[in-house]
Amino acid sequence: MIPIVIQALPRWDGRYASTSCNLAKELSKKRLVFYVDHPFTWKDVKTGDDRIGTLRPEIWSDEHEPFYRPFPDFPNFISVCPDPSLPVNALPEGKIYRLLIRLVNRKIWKVVDQVLWTFKVSEFIYINSFDPVFWGIATEKKVRLKIYHCVDNMAGERYIAKHGVFAEEKAARSADFTFSTSSALNEKMKAWNLNSFLIPNAADFSLFSKNVEKIPDDLSLIPEPRIMYTGNIGLRMDMDLIGKMAAEHPEWNIVLIGPKDLREFNGQNIENIPNVYFLGSKPYLELPEYLAGASVCIIPFFPDELTKFIYPLKINEYLGSGKPVVTTRFADLSEFENVVHITDSHSEFIDSVQLAIENNSEALTVKRKEFASENTWENRVNQIEYLHSDFLTEESVTP
Repeated sequence: MIPIVIQALPRWDGRYASTSCNLAKELSKKRLVFYVDHPFTWKDVKTGDDRIGTLRPEIWSDEHEPFYRPFPDFPNFISVCPDPSLPVNALPEGKIYRLLIRLVNRKIWKVVDQVLWTFKVSEFIYINSFDPVFWGIATEKKVRLKIYHCVDNMAGERYIAKHGVFAEEKAARSADFTFSTSSALNEKMKAWNLNSFLIPNAADFSLFSKNVEKIPDDLSLIPEPRIMYTGNIGLRMDMDLIGKMAAEHPEWNIVLIGPKDLREFNGQNIENIPNVYFLGSKPYLELPEYLAGASVCIIPFFPDELTKFIYPLKINEYLGSGKPVVTTRFADLSEFENVVHITDSHSEFIDSVQLAIENNSEALTVKRKEFASENTWENRVNQIEYLHSDFLTEESVTP
């Protein structure tokens, strides 16, 4: 099968699970997938950014090939690791920025080409997953399809919105087709490209539905009931709602698992509440063990112009674990109405958590898992493969 090159904003070893990486792993079951690291900058290197890790500096040396296989279970998943680049995002839009971003992108593609030659790849399908500032494909190899993957509202991502909003429109218009994770995003893409399709997020059902014999030690020290959130802890979360839950129900213990977004964390007012626990980031493969210890799982997002574009990755992970789920109505969640408590106010949210604790049953657990079993990455990739075959022609596209 034709290999795929994916340029994605989330890195394969990001602090929380990403749609891009999960899709890439699933795609790699049938073909080579080259997952290109969103480039670090020399500023990141100088400041000792802990996201760089220990492996990348070794790869950046002249003695190592610029790729590696990070997942033993997915040997066709090839991570391509470009050298650090110029920090150009802070520059204003204009000729200097456009010149430098082209130079950075050509430097990235020089490394990508080197890896493709190593694997004897002469043609590929290109997917850009929410990293449109690097849309410019700079290679002489044949590009069979150019695809843009939209996973969030670009305007709501402070760091990348500066140049990303304009770049996303350009990418969507020049793509053979786009696919998006939510209906709202898909409608946005259709304004730029009529060949736009909805392919929602999913979950690794086999991972999250597995039987867990023992919950982690740091969680076992926290008494039940445990009201749990997993994921990025940032601007989208209604911290006042969490504070109100903790105050009205001191018998509940609210457990927040995930990284605090350094740019967007706004929960300082709840950090010292005794029944609110921040357990930090956890490896993705350990999340099912934490969810096994949850009484109820929550998605306390603000309903606003930013969150209405979200189809949360975590919702199918929660359901795959069989746990009750309570969420605000931050987006179109109508497909989940029969398996999730969808609420419209703080009081309704808190009452629904109480109801979920009291009324949980084995029958409801089974119902949730059955629902999640339909929303797997395998099914999503089958949809993408269908689009590939529908759009793919014998005549290759050259950049």
